[in-house]
Amino acid sequence: MSKYVDCEVHLPPGMTRLLLDFTAAVIRMKPTDLSEFAAYYFSDMYQIKCTNEEKKAKAKGIRYSVAIMGVAHDHQLKQLKA
Repeated sequence: MSKYVDCEVHLPPGMTRLLLDFTAAVIRMKPTDLSEFAAYYFSDMYQIKCTNEEKKAKAKGIRYSVAIMGVAHDHQLKQLKA
């Protein structure tokens, strides 16, 4: 008897690309501590996203706060942990 249950899994948009890019970075960089590398990698990706969103907002003449995104992100993490 298999310990895995056959079910359909729906990945959120962008997850496949995100994991492929992360995997490529791991293969390229060969980190000795994968969890530490992952923490820095995804933190850097989040900062890049915030910076890009801020640039887009400024181009449209919209005031944008990275701090607000950080609070929203923290709130989502707290909801997941609850």
